[in-house]
Amino acid sequence: MKKGNRKIIVQLISISLSSQIFLGCETEIEIWDEWSNVPIVYSIINPKDSVHTIRINRMFNGEAPINEMALQPDSLIYDYDIDVKMLVFNEDNNLLQTCRFRKEYIDKDSVNLEGEVIFATQKHHVYVYRGAIPDESPNVYRIEFTLADGHSV
Repeated sequence: MKKGNRKIIVQLISISLSSQIFLGCETEIEIWDEWSNVPIVYSIINPKDSVHTIRINRMFNGEAPINEMALQPDSLIYDYDIDVKMLVFNEDNNLLQTCRFRKEYIDKDSVNLEGEVIFATQKHHVYVYRGAIPDESPNVYRIEFTLADGHSV
């Protein structure tokens, strides 16, 4: 087989495989799913701070308008206490410290520019650890918690 013919055959095979990949892919994705327990975690950990805060909310979905669901505390907030801890490891993966966080209730400002409430304002809380954490580089900080349904994060 001549060199030019081989090149054409390789190109035809490539085009054939590429078209099968593109034609075999679905272009529609399902953005709606049954309710599932998905935690959303917000935190900025700075070892130089003396107070460390973690916020754990839940993702919500449903058939009602989103601005109505956001006003319901049980759509946003886990209503039970969660055992939250942060494990601090050194570069050799040795555990240096375990920091246990405690639940503290907070006021939440959820009003938009027009003065309308956006999110539920009841039961807002964060998990707080007051104390020093090791600051050596390159430490690794891992947050762990388990939800009431047994789901470990």
